[in-house]
Amino acid sequence: MPNFVGQTTDFPFTDYALAARAEWDEIDNFAENCEGGGMPRLMRNPHPFEFVDDGDRIRVISELYDLERTIHMDHDAPPAGTAASMLGYSTGRWDGSTLIVNTTLINWPYFDNLGTPQTEDVEIVERFTLSADQSRLDYQFVLADPTIFSGPATYERYWMAFGEEIERYECTVY
Repeated sequence: MPNFVGQTTDFPFTDYALAARAEWDEIDNFAENCEGGGMPRLMRNPHPFEFVDDGDRIRVISELYDLERTIHMDHDAPPAGTAASMLGYSTGRWDGSTLIVNTTLINWPYFDNLGTPQTEDVEIVERFTLSADQSRLDYQFVLADPTIFSGPATYERYWMAFGEEIERYECTVY
Protein backbone atom coordinates (compact mmCIF):
# COMPACT_ATOMS: atom_id res chain seq x y z
CA MET A 1 0.00 0.00 0.00
CA PRO A 2 1.64 3.23 -1.12
CA ASN A 3 1.64 6.03 1.40
CA PHE A 4 1.33 9.60 0.06
CA VAL A 5 1.27 12.49 2.54
CA GLY A 6 -0.99 10.79 5.05
CA GLN A 7 -2.80 8.76 2.41
CA THR A 8 -2.89 4.99 2.18
CA THR A 9 -4.27 3.26 -0.90
CA ASP A 10 -4.94 -0.25 -2.08
CA PHE A 11 -6.32 -0.19 -5.61
CA PRO A 12 -6.28 -3.69 -7.18
CA PHE A 13 -6.94 -2.58 -10.78
CA THR A 14 -8.17 -5.09 -13.34
CA ASP A 15 -6.42 -5.43 -16.70
CA TYR A 16 -9.36 -3.56 -18.22
CA ALA A 17 -8.76 -0.57 -15.92
CA LEU A 18 -5.01 -0.58 -16.58
CA ALA A 19 -5.59 -0.62 -20.34
CA ALA A 20 -7.97 2.35 -20.06
CA ARG A 21 -5.41 4.28 -18.00
CA ALA A 22 -2.78 3.65 -20.67
CA GLU A 23 -5.09 5.31 -23.24
CA TRP A 24 -5.74 8.38 -21.05
CA ASP A 25 -5.00 11.72 -22.73
CA GLU A 26 -2.89 13.56 -20.16
CA ILE A 27 -3.46 16.89 -21.90
CA ASP A 28 -7.10 16.85 -23.04
CA ASN A 29 -9.16 15.65 -20.09
CA PHE A 30 -11.64 16.92 -17.52
CA ALA A 31 -9.03 17.85 -14.90
CA GLU A 32 -6.86 19.86 -17.30
CA ASN A 33 -9.98 21.52 -18.75
CA CYS A 34 -11.22 22.70 -15.32
CA GLU A 35 -14.32 20.53 -15.39
CA GLY A 36 -15.64 19.43 -12.00
CA GLY A 37 -15.20 15.86 -10.90
CA GLY A 38 -17.43 13.34 -9.21
CA MET A 39 -17.26 10.66 -6.56
CA PRO A 40 -14.95 9.32 -5.28
CA ARG A 41 -12.35 11.65 -6.79
CA LEU A 42 -13.88 14.59 -4.92
CA MET A 43 -12.93 13.06 -1.56
CA ARG A 44 -9.31 12.47 -2.60
CA ASN A 45 -8.49 16.13 -3.18
CA PRO A 46 -6.28 18.22 -0.88
CA HIS A 47 -8.67 21.20 -0.65
CA PRO A 48 -10.66 22.03 2.49
CA PHE A 49 -14.11 20.62 3.25
CA GLU A 50 -16.85 21.94 5.48
CA PHE A 51 -19.51 19.70 7.06
CA VAL A 52 -22.88 21.29 7.81
CA ASP A 53 -25.35 19.25 9.91
CA ASP A 54 -28.91 20.13 8.92
CA GLY A 55 -30.46 17.31 11.00
CA ASP A 56 -31.99 15.10 8.31
CA ARG A 57 -29.02 15.68 6.03
CA ILE A 58 -25.35 16.59 6.21
CA ARG A 59 -23.90 18.81 3.52
CA VAL A 60 -20.25 18.32 2.59
CA ILE A 61 -19.00 21.49 0.95
CA SER A 62 -15.77 21.17 -1.00
CA GLU A 63 -13.57 24.02 -2.06
CA LEU A 64 -12.62 21.99 -5.15
CA TYR A 65 -14.89 23.16 -7.98
CA ASP A 66 -17.30 24.58 -5.36
CA LEU A 67 -19.04 21.18 -5.17
CA GLU A 68 -21.53 20.22 -2.48
CA ARG A 69 -22.59 16.69 -1.54
CA THR A 70 -25.66 15.78 0.44
CA ILE A 71 -25.66 12.86 2.86
CA HIS A 72 -29.24 11.87 3.61
CA MET A 73 -29.57 10.85 7.27
CA ASP A 74 -33.31 10.15 7.26
CA HIS A 75 -33.35 6.94 5.19
CA ASP A 76 -31.03 4.07 4.30
CA ALA A 77 -31.49 3.81 0.51
CA PRO A 78 -32.20 6.15 -2.39
CA PRO A 79 -35.91 6.68 -3.04
CA ALA A 80 -37.30 4.73 -6.00
CA GLY A 81 -36.69 6.50 -9.29
CA THR A 82 -33.74 8.56 -8.05
CA ALA A 83 -31.52 9.48 -10.99
CA ALA A 84 -27.79 8.86 -10.97
CA SER A 85 -25.49 11.90 -10.72
CA MET A 86 -21.77 12.63 -10.68
CA LEU A 87 -21.72 12.72 -6.86
CA GLY A 88 -24.17 9.84 -6.52
CA TYR A 89 -26.76 9.42 -3.81
CA SER A 90 -25.43 9.19 -0.25
CA THR A 91 -27.16 7.90 2.85
CA GLY A 92 -25.60 8.05 6.29
CA ARG A 93 -25.88 6.75 9.81
CA TRP A 94 -23.94 7.12 13.03
CA ASP A 95 -22.05 4.27 14.67
CA GLY A 96 -20.89 5.89 17.88
CA SER A 97 -18.72 8.82 16.80
CA THR A 98 -18.22 7.48 13.27
CA LEU A 99 -20.35 8.65 10.37
CA ILE A 100 -20.85 5.78 7.91
CA VAL A 101 -21.95 6.81 4.43
CA ASN A 102 -23.13 4.56 1.58
CA THR A 103 -23.03 6.09 -1.89
CA THR A 104 -24.56 4.57 -5.02
CA LEU A 105 -26.08 5.90 -8.26
CA ILE A 106 -22.82 7.48 -9.38
CA ASN A 107 -22.63 8.23 -13.10
CA TRP A 108 -19.25 10.00 -13.03
CA PRO A 109 -17.15 7.98 -15.53
CA TYR A 110 -13.79 8.26 -13.74
CA PHE A 111 -12.40 6.91 -10.50
CA ASP A 112 -9.56 9.44 -10.50
CA ASN A 113 -7.90 12.08 -12.66
CA LEU A 114 -5.52 9.57 -14.26
CA GLY A 115 -8.05 8.02 -16.62
CA THR A 116 -9.18 5.09 -14.49
CA PRO A 117 -12.77 4.43 -15.52
CA GLN A 118 -15.56 3.46 -13.21
CA THR A 119 -18.92 1.94 -13.99
CA GLU A 120 -22.38 2.87 -12.76
CA ASP A 121 -22.23 -0.30 -10.65
CA VAL A 122 -19.74 1.41 -8.29
CA GLU A 123 -20.65 1.41 -4.60
CA ILE A 124 -18.74 3.29 -1.91
CA VAL A 125 -18.80 2.93 1.88
CA GLU A 126 -17.11 5.82 3.69
CA ARG A 127 -16.21 6.27 7.35
CA PHE A 128 -15.57 9.67 8.94
CA THR A 129 -14.29 9.71 12.54
CA LEU A 130 -13.55 12.95 14.37
CA SER A 131 -10.93 12.86 17.11
CA ALA A 132 -12.04 13.57 20.69
CA ASP A 133 -10.40 17.03 20.60
CA GLN A 134 -11.92 17.71 17.13
CA SER A 135 -8.53 18.49 15.58
CA ARG A 136 -8.36 15.53 13.20
CA LEU A 137 -10.87 13.85 10.89
CA ASP A 138 -9.97 10.30 9.88
CA TYR A 139 -11.43 9.15 6.59
CA GLN A 140 -11.70 5.83 4.81
CA PHE A 141 -13.56 4.55 1.80
CA VAL A 142 -14.02 1.03 0.55
CA LEU A 143 -15.17 0.89 -3.03
CA ALA A 144 -16.58 -2.01 -5.04
CA ASP A 145 -16.67 -1.95 -8.85
CA PRO A 146 -15.91 -5.46 -10.18
CA THR A 147 -15.16 -4.29 -13.74
CA ILE A 148 -12.44 -1.93 -12.51
CA PHE A 149 -11.09 -3.61 -9.35
CA SER A 150 -10.37 -7.28 -8.69
CA GLY A 151 -11.31 -6.76 -5.03
CA PRO A 152 -12.26 -3.93 -2.68
CA ALA A 153 -10.43 -0.67 -3.38
CA THR A 154 -9.49 1.11 -0.17
CA TYR A 155 -8.34 4.62 0.55
CA GLU A 156 -7.48 6.17 3.91
CA ARG A 157 -6.38 9.64 4.89
CA TYR A 158 -6.95 12.29 7.48
CA TRP A 159 -7.48 16.01 7.56
CA MET A 160 -6.38 18.39 10.28
CA ALA A 161 -8.91 21.00 11.43
CA PHE A 162 -7.13 24.30 10.91
CA GLY A 163 -10.23 26.47 10.80
CA GLU A 164 -9.77 27.23 7.11
CA GLU A 165 -12.59 28.93 5.31
CA ILE A 166 -13.93 27.53 2.07
CA GLU A 167 -12.96 29.90 -0.70
CA ARG A 168 -14.33 30.19 -4.20
CA TYR A 169 -12.45 27.78 -6.46
CA GLU A 170 -10.56 29.42 -9.29
CA CYS A 171 -9.35 26.95 -11.90
CA THR A 172 -6.99 27.91 -14.69
CA VAL A 173 -6.82 26.09 -18.00
CA TYR A 174 -3.18 25.83 -19.04
